[in-house]
Amino acid sequence: MQHKISEFCDKITVMYEKSMLLRRLKYDTPKEKQDSAYIKVLVEDIQALAADIAYDRSLHPKLKK
Repeated sequence: MQHKISEFCDKITVMYEKSMLLRRLKYDTPKEKQDSAYIKVLVEDIQALAADIAYDRSLHPKLKK
């Protein structure tokens, strides 16, 4: 893990907040008022954060000793 545990937790919090925003934009907004481009950007951003977490498999520098 290259990131600190706190940074790892912060990324998960950001993913959650973005996912809740995405849910509101998608399901609480009338279809004709939805911003599909912004929805797509949020989906891609959440996927990028998830990939960053998933592929961070190296040992944290403090654990390499």
